[in-house]
Amino acid sequence: MKIRVYLQNQRGALFILMLAIVMVFLVAGILFVTLVTTDAKISARHRHSTVAFYIAEAGLAKAILSMSDNFGLQDPMIGTLNGGMFSVTFTPESGGRILLTSVGTYRNAQRTIKVKVLLGSWPMFKFGPERRSSTPQAILTPLIPDWNYDTGSPIYSSPVIEGGIVYFGCDDGNVYALNALSGAFIGTFPTGGRVTSTPAIDNGVLYVGSWDTYMYAIDVITGEELWAKNDPISPDVIQSSPGVVNGVVYYGADNGKVYALDAETGDLLPGWPFSTGGAVVGSPAIYNGTVYIGSLDRKMYALDAITGQLKSGWPYTTGGEIHSTPGIENGRIYFGSDDSYMYVLNESGSRLSRVKAQGTLHSSPAVLNDWIYFGSGQKKVHAFRWTGSKLKNEWRYNTQDAVLSSPALCNNVVIAGCENGWVFALDLYSRGLRDKHATDGPVPSSPAIFADNIYATSTDGHLYAYRGSFSSPGPVNLVNFSWYDRY
Repeated sequence: MKIRVYLQNQRGALFILMLAIVMVFLVAGILFVTLVTTDAKISARHRHSTVAFYIAEAGLAKAILSMSDNFGLQDPMIGTLNGGMFSVTFTPESGGRILLTSVGTYRNAQRTIKVKVLLGSWPMFKFGPERRSSTPQAILTPLIPDWNYDTGSPIYSSPVIEGGIVYFGCDDGNVYALNALSGAFIGTFPTGGRVTSTPAIDNGVLYVGSWDTYMYAIDVITGEELWAKNDPISPDVIQSSPGVVNGVVYYGADNGKVYALDAETGDLLPGWPFSTGGAVVGSPAIYNGTVYIGSLDRKMYALDAITGQLKSGWPYTTGGEIHSTPGIENGRIYFGSDDSYMYVLNESGSRLSRVKAQGTLHSSPAVLNDWIYFGSGQKKVHAFRWTGSKLKNEWRYNTQDAVLSSPALCNNVVIAGCENGWVFALDLYSRGLRDKHATDGPVPSSPAIFADNIYATSTDGHLYAYRGSFSSPGPVNLVNFSWYDRY
């Protein structure tokens, strides 16, 4: 009897044990399924987030590439990729920067990348050392007057832009620095004479000549003078706008000499200066190791950029004084003379072509894709095209007064100032008037282009900024990169 009861009790315990084991497995199974499901959800979420991040990156890359083509700063860029979508917005900031915000979305996940880009610059007279005075960007008209700044004294210097700051010289002896987007005053650097020379900026240093006979080097961050040099034997007025290449500052002076200074120290390079037979008021163009510069002695010179020696086959003699700064494209040197001719020479000093304009040609040519634009003393803006063997007249526009200003080009319009005080915007290929704006004095200086603004100085003492109704800033430089998650 006791054995039977014991066995019955054992069966009950065994049943309870088996039931407990089943419950354990059941609970473990439920937990396993729950964990697997949760892991799957988490994994899917991370996968979706990763895909959203890559979509945001792709949108950002497309936006940066598009900034060398036409785009509107006010319009977001929207696209789809791998079942998701991206949206990129452009927000202008101070200092010439644009904030790009790219949001990538994939299913229920979003990732955002923010990048700041610095817009391209216009660092010296006629843009660069080849003095082409042209950029690849587009600015559509009408031009909208954005802001202007009054110095109180006439301005003959052209504006230059670097790092979102616009610089220019003034007859009051100062070099001015303004915020390029807002026009806010930043500072001035005083010299001892008029500043009609256009500054050049290279590696954080501004170089500019003055009527006090000195070439100055100024730190653009601190505004401090780094050095000031003049000719110790025959100092004279500097109207020529410097060109800076490979750590050397090139310029001319009214004493008829052409100089090459070490950009860091201001020391004169061995073999320099080079003496011409007349005042040098135009600016040097530097191309393929050669410095091209005209003189009032009616000659165009080609000098070795290192030794300062005259190149074989040069100089080339014209029938009038040369105030014009050469513009160089594909080994062809374009420049005007007071004999009313626009010349085309090759690097050997041989004439390829010349065309007769009207009046003196103080205006320097702007060059873009074999088209050449310049102003004349007989109230015209001229457009010629290089055909492969000669210059062909394509169009001319009557401005009603002399054009001493050297035009500035983007890929759809010609911008030029006039002695009647107008700033003209002309169609690049058809001579049609796109827009014009009046100042209160002659505009002999060359305009500059930066972001969606066009800048022009006037002898009425103002720097004017006109904003294009639609634009692209051309090449950009990445200056900051950051991102954050958003779900």
